[in-house]
Amino acid sequence: MSFTQKKKRHVGKTGLLLLLAMFCIFMPAKAHAATANPAETERETKETALSEENTGQQTNGTVSPEDNSGQQTDPSVPQKDSAPLQQLNETNSTLEDEFSTDPENVISSAEGESSPQQMEIPDGLILQDGHYILYIEGKPVTEPGWKELPAGKFCVDSQGYVTAKMEESGDGWQFFQYDTEAALWAKQTELWETVLAKQYYFDTYGNCTMIYDTETQQLSVRSNRQMLPVKQSVHHLSDGRLYYFNKNGIRQTAPGWKKLSSSELYLTGDQGDIVAKMSKSGNIWRYYDYDFETAAWNIQKDVWKTVNGKEYYFNSSGKCTRIYNPDAKKCKKLQKGKMVTMKKEIGRLSNGKLYYFNSKGVRTTKKGWQKSSGSLYVQIGKKGYVTCKMEKKSGYWRFFQYSYSNEKWQKQKKVWKNVGKQQYYFNGSGKCTHLYDTASGKFYDLGKNSKTLIKNDIRSIKKKNYYFGPDGVKMNSPGLYLTVSNKLIYVTSKGLVEKEINGELLAYTAEGNRITSCRVRDSHFMCYYNGDGVITRQIDLNRPMVALTYDDGPSQFTPAILDLLEQHGSAATFFVVGQRVNSYPDILRRACNIHCEIGNHTYSHKTLTQISIAEIQSQVNMTNDAVRNIIGVSPIVMRPPGGAHNGTVEGTAGMPLILWSIDTRDWQTRNAARTQAAVLDHISDGDIVLMHDLYQQTAEASSVIIPELVRRGYQLITVSELADCRGGMTAGGVYQYFR
Repeated sequence: MSFTQKKKRHVGKTGLLLLLAMFCIFMPAKAHAATANPAETERETKETALSEENTGQQTNGTVSPEDNSGQQTDPSVPQKDSAPLQQLNETNSTLEDEFSTDPENVISSAEGESSPQQMEIPDGLILQDGHYILYIEGKPVTEPGWKELPAGKFCVDSQGYVTAKMEESGDGWQFFQYDTEAALWAKQTELWETVLAKQYYFDTYGNCTMIYDTETQQLSVRSNRQMLPVKQSVHHLSDGRLYYFNKNGIRQTAPGWKKLSSSELYLTGDQGDIVAKMSKSGNIWRYYDYDFETAAWNIQKDVWKTVNGKEYYFNSSGKCTRIYNPDAKKCKKLQKGKMVTMKKEIGRLSNGKLYYFNSKGVRTTKKGWQKSSGSLYVQIGKKGYVTCKMEKKSGYWRFFQYSYSNEKWQKQKKVWKNVGKQQYYFNGSGKCTHLYDTASGKFYDLGKNSKTLIKNDIRSIKKKNYYFGPDGVKMNSPGLYLTVSNKLIYVTSKGLVEKEINGELLAYTAEGNRITSCRVRDSHFMCYYNGDGVITRQIDLNRPMVALTYDDGPSQFTPAILDLLEQHGSAATFFVVGQRVNSYPDILRRACNIHCEIGNHTYSHKTLTQISIAEIQSQVNMTNDAVRNIIGVSPIVMRPPGGAHNGTVEGTAGMPLILWSIDTRDWQTRNAARTQAAVLDHISDGDIVLMHDLYQQTAEASSVIIPELVRRGYQLITVSELADCRGGMTAGGVYQYFR
């Protein structure tokens, strides 16, 4: 017989031995299971427990030649009857005795004998050479991976060894890994394990508390000793991440917010797992980011978050203090523990900009000013957000401009600001002290809770002075005006004060409140202004001056004298007789137009010291009326005929009495040369010269006197002008000159 044949016979014998051993183990168990009734099963269970207690050994339905060595098996696996083990030992002993002889003799004696009957190997684990082998349908499983049998689930590695298994107990599934060194099954705790497209979680006791089906994405959790699908909840899976499961227990991975309840929402990120949540306690929302690395919820502070289209602000303590709804354009704020709609106030939104919410709580983005209340105005810029505000505190308006770079309200000082149709001025401390209403054209001075309308006075607006008339309205009619503080000003058609005339206003004529002409004296000059504020005549107070006077006119010779005066830029005073003026009205008007003065010389040239007081009054008043009817103003000086005066005359006339320092006696001599000499030979600064314009010779003499005096440097002016330049005069006073 060849060595090969001997080897085959030997291998066949060994295989027969193995099959016989397996038959001894599994067949009695199968027969026992097939015939057992509940009572017998209970009895056998008790006997098995007693046998294990006596022997100190446990089995798990697998065959191990090492069981007699005292090696313990997994206590978690249900144990079977120990009788097959004794039978196996006896069989092994007999076979070992047989094979202790010469193998060739054993093989030879077996030649010609029929092969033993093939025995069926039941599904399950068999321990071989310190490793467990999984048999299914009588064959060992060599394909790596998990295999499922009624008895449990088994993991086969690349060498065909079972390294892990899952078994059900009264507490559900349990997971074991085989420890080859200790030769025992070790129960696994606090871990996830993926088995046949499902993920199982085993708690600290080794019991499965969660099962996630990766195909249906349904999660079930253990409750009341059974696995039930979760409903609208969040759970961790094997990757350590948190996921949301809907009411059917199906995992939802679409990005977005998931509502768990009215007080709890979760955010699914782009990877499908939970990255944030927002929860409410009482009326207060708080927002948390989920840290996957530490499995911690971190509260978010001082930040805006968008949740289901709404914007939430969480303050420095993490409380939600503002909720903005972009669709409704409304915002709520936390106030006294409740969220209330913001109305007529300013609020910051997520873009960092300030916005105004009107009386209905709606965000307003229309450019311009909004009146929030009697103490707050808000300006909305062209981009729709708030740029300025004006608010009243402690009785004063103050203006603030918002700096988005510094995120601060900045108080405005020493500046004009337009608010609607009104302009406000804020002083160095930021208080509003002036208000100009552009609609009405009126100006107000503002104090603490006070408002004063400005009338007939000047106020400055943006570094320009404006005049406000007696009715408080900005003047729109150009001309000269006298303010309440006696400032003489020229105003343009826009109310702008173009010129202020300094000095003492000595006299003026007016139409309404507009001055048509005036005389003003300062330290150097006395000037005449027309209604446009233009100087028409100017007297130098530091140069010599005299007053030429003409009595008893007007007459046909008066115009020649007026021609001379106008030609030389000079003026004189004409003391007229009242009963004559109506015959020469144009002469009076012309005299006034060239700055000459019309004085009162009684109505009918009566000697006032010889008549009654009533008659004196009549003589004076009738002349005044006659003159006023022609030139619009009454005389302010008078000369009593013949120079006759006394206390009665002085007290009754009501005007200064003007006499003379040089009497030409022209009425007597009627000689031009002698009249000329009387003046030119005796004239001196401040003199008042007496002449009469009733005579042609006086007119002829004037043609020499006037140009010669001008040549000598004298200024020819009126009596009133001379008085104004040299100290003035009073009613009832008697004056011969003004030095």
